[in-house]
Amino acid sequence: RLIQANHLRVMRQNDKAIEAYQALARNLPNDEDLKYVLSSLYIETSDYEKARAETTSLLKEDPKSIRGLWQMGVIEITSNNPQAALDPLNQALSLTIQTDNQESKALVLLAIGISYRLLNKPEDALRNYQESIAINERIGQKRGVAAGLAEMAQVQASSGNSDGALASYQKALKLLREIGMTKEVGDTLMDMGTLLYDRGQTDQALAAFQEALRTQRESGDENFEALCLSNIASVYGSRGDTGSA
Repeated sequence: RLIQANHLRVMRQNDKAIEAYQALARNLPNDEDLKYVLSSLYIETSDYEKARAETTSLLKEDPKSIRGLWQMGVIEITSNNPQAALDPLNQALSLTIQTDNQESKALVLLAIGISYRLLNKPEDALRNYQESIAINERIGQKRGVAAGLAEMAQVQASSGNSDGALASYQKALKLLREIGMTKEVGDTLMDMGTLLYDRGQTDQALAAFQEALRTQRESGDENFEALCLSNIASVYGSRGDTGSA
């Protein structure tokens, strides 16, 4: 059953995966791993009440669970409560320092940075992103470095530093391509395409969106595929090419 549930999750059949994990959880009601995975699936399906319930249950069993506290922060971030995210995330950060868990510390710092970005505190966001990136560079976590760079680019762009933002996106893309993260490449290309479009670089923006479209189709993400098509249409429309748009 666990293998089947994992397969459904990998194939992004979230509704069926949730049913499979729920069946497993009925037989193993205190299993922290199942609670964590179910919470993650509920986040992906935007069912934040159930995600909170699973994570609260996990933290009741283990109040010092770093991943549980991080997950609670993620729930608050994704449900548009960035201020509420800071309490569990700071608790998690303290635990990563106590246990010298560098990988988790970098992940938590990234989430704290996102919270500050959403709270319109760019300096605090950048400070946490930079610390997260530095840790990931030390421990060789290229995916974590790329995630930090992509987040940093958003803050740089909103602060008017479009050159810095473009450089950050390009560094993130290079790392993601090196480690073969197709979906993340597509997501980053979409953000970079938007930046290029805002800079008036429509040729480069179109190329970024078209490559993003290919990668989103490869990864099977129809929502982002639709967004890519919409972005491509906007570029054509801005050029007066209504037929292609």
